[in-house]
Amino acid sequence: NFMIVIPVMARTVFDGDSRVYGYLMTALGIGAFTGALTLAATSYKGLRSRLQMAAFIGVAGFVFAQSFVSSFYVAFTLFIGAGFCMTTALSSSNTTLQLNSPDELRGRIM
Repeated sequence: NFMIVIPVMARTVFDGDSRVYGYLMTALGIGAFTGALTLAATSYKGLRSRLQMAAFIGVAGFVFAQSFVSSFYVAFTLFIGAGFCMTTALSSSNTTLQLNSPDELRGRIM
């Protein structure tokens, strides 16, 4: 769960305060919002397992890359990518789970 390290990263890597933390969370939110809009705009094409797998790999890649970053602007950009991939991966997983569930169990699975 990389969300836990964001405040630590803001304080120790960037010598920042709550404002730097807020900017990093904003970047994550921008990416998540963009990912949600993209997924909604392309949902008519149906569920694409390659997109889902690419999103999971993207989250891992962006989070891994953040461990080497010392520039705030590079980290901001990486957080946008991580947010985009995270929302895409989680929404696609939830959709897959719901579509493959029996109708009588769908409420419990939610």
